[in-house]
Amino acid sequence: IDPTVEGTIIPPIQERVTFERLEADFCKNERKIHRFPQGLRRWIGGEGDRYIVPTFVALGPYHHGEPHLQKTEELKYATAHYLCMKWGRSVEEVYGKVLAVAGEAHGCYDNDDDAVAQFSDDEFAEMMFLDGCFLLKYMVLDNDCSLLENRMVLSTGPCIQRDIVLLENQIPWLVLDALMSIISPIDVHMFLTAVISDPIYVARERRLLITDRDVIVKSSVPHLLGLARSHLIDGMPTDHLELGFSDDDDDDHDTRLSISAADPKQERMVRSPT
Repeated sequence: IDPTVEGTIIPPIQERVTFERLEADFCKNERKIHRFPQGLRRWIGGEGDRYIVPTFVALGPYHHGEPHLQKTEELKYATAHYLCMKWGRSVEEVYGKVLAVAGEAHGCYDNDDDAVAQFSDDEFAEMMFLDGCFLLKYMVLDNDCSLLENRMVLSTGPCIQRDIVLLENQIPWLVLDALMSIISPIDVHMFLTAVISDPIYVARERRLLITDRDVIVKSSVPHLLGLARSHLIDGMPTDHLELGFSDDDDDDHDTRLSISAADPKQERMVRSPT
């Protein structure tokens, strides 16, 4: 190659390749499920790491196997068995859906983390299957199985609600999507509104309802916590949304925060409940 030509072609090619790699890494990083930042644990992790470590159920690998969470592991097997029967599907069929995305889901965690590295591929897929079924069962609580409902709600109080929105206690959304592909659509946003309504409430007259499952899937959220963040901030269809942070000790002194919608075009994706 002519040195002059080489000098004008190679650098742009290298620049483009570098940019594409950085862009690909950024996209992957968006779907990563991270550990709680070490530098913030002392300041906002709460007493005894209560805002970091789950107290009732481990979802994903970061806290899997911790002694105080072992009782719930038995409940996960019962939950998965119940859901397969309720959906009229074999365990092998439902597990197969998760197995198909398990490799991609594995890449959503930090593989250098000892808590992740300890799992073989088969063990990781089984964990995603059990954790995904458990989370979906909690999202669609019904009265068909009072034993499970009592164990998952009545005996745990607000613990499980806090656990499912902890940063280190998330499973990839693609696992939940794989499971939801064989059942009826779940109104995830209404579930999130109910779960978040204790510490953070959306002004009642402005509550949103996502009814189109494709809207949620196309949003490419990394996990349930990311979806909660997306719907509370990025998905606001109005020019103004009022959030309130309630104080259980003094309801007369609520702190309110006004946030502007990021993208008015997203208004078509939601509708107010009738």
